[in-house]
Amino acid sequence: MSIRLSEIRFNHDPNSATNDAINVRRSNLQFGSVPEWREGVNVSPADSAAAYAIEETRGRTITIQARFTTDEPGLHSAQIRAIQPPADEVPYWWLGWMLSPFLAWPALHNYLLLIYIQRWTFAPPAVDNVLGEVRPKEVVFGSDGASGQELFELQGVRMAVQGVGAYPVTWRWQFRRRAEEPWTDIVDTHHRIYVLLRVPRAPWEQAPFTSNNTQLPWLDVMDYACLWASGATSVDQAGSQVTRAVFDLGPEVVSYDCPGGGSNHYTGVDAFTPFNCSGFLARLRGAGGSYYLNCTDCATITSTFANILGCDLSQSAMFSDFGIGVSYPINAVVPIGSNSFGTACGFNYLIFHEVAWAGDCLAADEVFDACFLVDGDSDPTRPPHTPMLPANIRFGEPGDGQYRDRLAAPAGRANCQPQPLATRVRRWVV
Repeated sequence: MSIRLSEIRFNHDPNSATNDAINVRRSNLQFGSVPEWREGVNVSPADSAAAYAIEETRGRTITIQARFTTDEPGLHSAQIRAIQPPADEVPYWWLGWMLSPFLAWPALHNYLLLIYIQRWTFAPPAVDNVLGEVRPKEVVFGSDGASGQELFELQGVRMAVQGVGAYPVTWRWQFRRRAEEPWTDIVDTHHRIYVLLRVPRAPWEQAPFTSNNTQLPWLDVMDYACLWASGATSVDQAGSQVTRAVFDLGPEVVSYDCPGGGSNHYTGVDAFTPFNCSGFLARLRGAGGSYYLNCTDCATITSTFANILGCDLSQSAMFSDFGIGVSYPINAVVPIGSNSFGTACGFNYLIFHEVAWAGDCLAADEVFDACFLVDGDSDPTRPPHTPMLPANIRFGEPGDGQYRDRLAAPAGRANCQPQPLATRVRRWVV
């Protein structure tokens, strides 16, 4: 091979997210690497990951940087591109061979026919690379056989069409010396591309892009958030899908902390403590973390995972204007981890409840509550109950049939008040 690909940079401008990937890190303890692909180092898609924001890149040409080397004396330049490898062709000759009289053993014949059907009849259709392909460009080599950091444009990008997700991308890099020559393969590179709706919102940060900034968006969180909100094309849809996914973690993964009286497990008792996101990720992987959680934990998980996709949710609470000690009766609910309507751990009242909340966290703003299912029918105060996940529903005023009326019983609605001045927060991640 006369040309080799040395590296690829997806995030080649840390100060911008309009034409390239955003700033990320792998986890609380592991910083992200740039270049994201290096020859002989990054092999699997997970080893070469990058994240892009649909809104910031809309209508713009996305670019990457790449470096090459050549060991061919006298090669001063070449055209280089990267395409999506063509889908495998169906081997019709193999089917004809199986149906021929030469295959005399029925058992072997049936076994091979089954393999053929499974591989070629039920195989998933090929999906276009979410980043499209790399437009051809003339690359110049120096006297040492190395190129500079070459800026390539992408064409056929499909992020806005496919929406939120973590997508595998494979590029087949090719070169040719002159336009009339056929293309020669260099190497296939494999990447995992996270597609977000917007640049992540707080608590996630984009600056400074340094190894000690643990509030850079974590790829470990994107793994779950992009799965939960797969295909979403709006922040309301993404927030709702994340809310549903968090609630659906019960009862196998998590459950409301009835044994502990609704104690915090991944957050602190006030707004000035961090979110133990690493511990919650361990729980998702089956490697530790608390089985139990409460409303503050649910609100923090929901907003933090939704905000990494570009949603803009806070954690905020509702309680009486006379203070947290004043209770308000509630309607029947289904706590996370339960499968039937009833009280919240034997209590038919609340003194405090926290949710993921949009906007100013007031009555006119939408809530995303992964802690309780509420009754979604015309009369939430009595059976029969219709389960409704309160996601992207206005908090509302007493009597207007919105979230407040579905959570709080009629006698308690006046004491179920938004309290953003005292409780609105976005807990930082550890």
